[in-house]
Amino acid sequence: MRGPFSKWASSSLVVLSTVCIHCSRPCGPPPLLVLLVLVGCAYAQFRPPVPTVQKTSPPFPYIPIVRQSQDVGFDGTFTYSYETANGIVVEQSGYLKNAGQKDQEAQVMQGSYSYPGPDGKPLTVRYFADETGFHAEGDHLPVPVKA
Repeated sequence: MRGPFSKWASSSLVVLSTVCIHCSRPCGPPPLLVLLVLVGCAYAQFRPPVPTVQKTSPPFPYIPIVRQSQDVGFDGTFTYSYETANGIVVEQSGYLKNAGQKDQEAQVMQGSYSYPGPDGKPLTVRYFADETGFHAEGDHLPVPVKA
C-alpha cells in the first residue's frame, strides 16, 4: 500500500499526525475523518437507559363476570342479566309502551339488582320505570311517609 496515508492505514493504532513520505510535511488523516471518529466514539459511549417494565396493579381488582345474557327485539323489547364473581346480580327487561302513538310512547323498564352489603348479606333493589318516573323498593331502603 502506497500513498500519503499508507503508514496511517496500515497501523493498528490511530495516529493523528504522521509524516508524508512524498513531501516530508506533517500529514494526518483528513479532519472530516477525525470528526467522524470522535462523533462515533462519543455516540458509542451514549446508551439510553433500558426501559423497565413496572408491574402495577389496577386501581380496582378485576372481578370476572360468571353469567351474562341479553336479548333485544325489533319491537323495542329487551332483557338482559348478568352476575359477577363478587355477588352482584342484575336483571332488567323493558318494552315500548303505546308503540306507534307518537305522543303516548313511553319506555317501560323493570328489574332488580343486588349486591353484598357490609355484613355480607345481599341487598336487593327492585324497581320499575315508566312515564311516571323511577320507582325503587328494597328492604334496606327508607320508605316514604304517606301524608
